[in-house]
Amino acid sequence: MIKNIAVIGAGTMGNGIAHVFAQYNFNVTLIDISEAALGKAIQTISQNADRQVNKGIITQATKDRILLTLHTSTSIETGVAKADLVIEAATENKAIKLKIFSQLDELAPPAAILASNTSSISITAIAAATKRPEKVIGMHFMNPVPVMKLVEVINGYATAPEVTTEVVAISRELQKVPCIVNDYPGFIANRILMPMINEAIYSLYEGVAGVEEIDTVMKLGMAHPMGPLQLADFIGLDVCLSIFKYLIPAMQFPEIATAVIEINDKQFTSKDLDQNLVSKLQSANNADADFTHFKHDFQLQANKSVLHSQISVNGIECGHLSIFYSENRPFRLPEEQKLVNAIASDLESWLELRRLEQALVSVAEEQAHTIGQELHDNVGQQIAAIGYQARVLEKKISTTTKGNENLATLAASIATQTQTAVIHIKQLAQGLLPFELEANGLIQALQTLATRISTTYNINCRFSYNNINIINNNNSMALNLYRIAQEAANNGIRHGKAQNLTISLVSDEKMLCLSISDDGCGFTGIDINHPSTSGMGIKIMQYRAKQLGAKLEILARKEGGTEVRLKTQITKNVD
Repeated sequence: MIKNIAVIGAGTMGNGIAHVFAQYNFNVTLIDISEAALGKAIQTISQNADRQVNKGIITQATKDRILLTLHTSTSIETGVAKADLVIEAATENKAIKLKIFSQLDELAPPAAILASNTSSISITAIAAATKRPEKVIGMHFMNPVPVMKLVEVINGYATAPEVTTEVVAISRELQKVPCIVNDYPGFIANRILMPMINEAIYSLYEGVAGVEEIDTVMKLGMAHPMGPLQLADFIGLDVCLSIFKYLIPAMQFPEIATAVIEINDKQFTSKDLDQNLVSKLQSANNADADFTHFKHDFQLQANKSVLHSQISVNGIECGHLSIFYSENRPFRLPEEQKLVNAIASDLESWLELRRLEQALVSVAEEQAHTIGQELHDNVGQQIAAIGYQARVLEKKISTTTKGNENLATLAASIATQTQTAVIHIKQLAQGLLPFELEANGLIQALQTLATRISTTYNINCRFSYNNINIINNNNSMALNLYRIAQEAANNGIRHGKAQNLTISLVSDEKMLCLSISDDGCGFTGIDINHPSTSGMGIKIMQYRAKQLGAKLEILARKEGGTEVRLKTQITKNVD
């Protein structure tokens, strides 16, 4: 439930947004780097609330509550610490907004929704500055916020549907009318408004009519409550200019194409694709084009509606990249095909790298199995036999040879050392060849690993888990998770000198999290960019994480030590 609101920016829009949220019983923190701006904002809110009281819109008690529940802060970290929803209302500058959202991603609670009041800048671009693009959305309020009913709710390409639903619901709680739009240049409001204002300015510049005449025509002739030039002044010409800087280039080069990548019989698209259109275009291409010229050739088809590039790895075709346009175009820039070819080449390089990474991990796993099996079945047995023979020799010397106690003691020492060696060999073999994983599954294997670590290194190692049944039948996922836990634990003990170590594995139906935390000195001396032993261990963990479609993080714990954390979506088939 959303209750705590943080608003970034105490200007005209920011103080209006804070006012409305406070009016409807939300806890609001207004944030700005300037104490003076915050003071002015509170004064403005108080004056606007007085107007509402005089008009009978709110009571004096409501005004008092607005000012009582509204807090201010000059620190983003403090202001957003408990926020359920953060609304950025800073100046319409892309660089500034990206910096703010990067900070918010680090400082706001993980569950918090991050919204921007931008009127023109891409929500998708803003979301890219965070690690939670699914929780980033646009909430474009209209000025003056306490009066205007509209909230333009803008979905980024990655915005989660449930986030949109929450923002729509909270907009209605504010007695606003939410309109959902998608992330296209200018959205709806400015996509239509700014060209109109621009034409009004050009009409004035070219002497078509004066200011009053232009505004009067639009007010009386088109039933606009405010003329375009008057509205431009109200918005602020500086704000209009900022919007134009983003809107005009974007409108000149709109996103009219859909990208389709087909690799190994799997299809990925940039957006919803009309399959009937694809079939039609492909049929036309096959009829009109010659595909045999060279690897990344363009189909010189008459309709000019498809760009195409083959994707091959090691000389074997594994897919293709196609760009589908919604309609025929009168021209095509040569750079467009070059760009598609370049992207296809990058995909080939990436696929080859993934193949090599997987091969490296596979070879390492096979070698580990071979060595583990050899240690367990041969070397261990041979050393155990030596120990047995040493015990026999000790007894024989003790009973038959007088005055050779030193020889008996030596034989006993050999027997003891071989027994210890056998124990260590078995432990090493178990690490290389996780019998428990193959026999009893991941949970039992990790429990055995924790117990073995505690016994071998004389430290406290604890394992906890919940609801992991979903991966019981996924051998690939289980093996990769086990190896990551094993490597992270070894790094924590050998390099971090940890005395306490915790392995945890938790999941729900969609996400799984593996965490290995320790109280050691950390990984500050490890450079993963150089092929040291420790660095290679981390790289192999990263390779395994990639196989699971997960990102591996190595984090410094506030209380000291290191946490290796892996999060991944759970799928039915990872093999």
